[in-house]
Amino acid sequence: FNHTEQTMYILSLAKIFLLLSFILGSSSLLAAETYLTDGKGPSGSDVKIYISKIPQLKYPRKALRLGVEGYVKLGFDVSENGDLVDLRVVDAKPRALFDKSAMQFMGGMKFLSPKEDGDSVRARDAEFTVKFQLN
Repeated sequence: FNHTEQTMYILSLAKIFLLLSFILGSSSLLAAETYLTDGKGPSGSDVKIYISKIPQLKYPRKALRLGVEGYVKLGFDVSENGDLVDLRVVDAKPRALFDKSAMQFMGGMKFLSPKEDGDSVRARDAEFTVKFQLN
């Protein structure tokens, strides 16, 4: 290789590496159009809620240390813009141990705008259960 060819080769490798790291490392690309749950639209009909980004779930240290598994059932709304609104704990087992981690996980998700009859709407009363299981 001469200097120009070597530079072009390195730039090509860098582009391939960046593209692969974006594809493999971007949960937003991999999770695009991933169905999560239903909420209620303004008319009261079911509105599908899709996620575009999934964060990594963090297992609480105390639960790891104690070897405890459980779940947190969360209730929430999604605005017309896809913003998470009114996140709340509906049920949890064991109580309070996983709540903070589940809320942070859900708060890190990005949603697509909910649609009803083709229009962006607020979806309300959606629920999702975050499960905590040891491998």
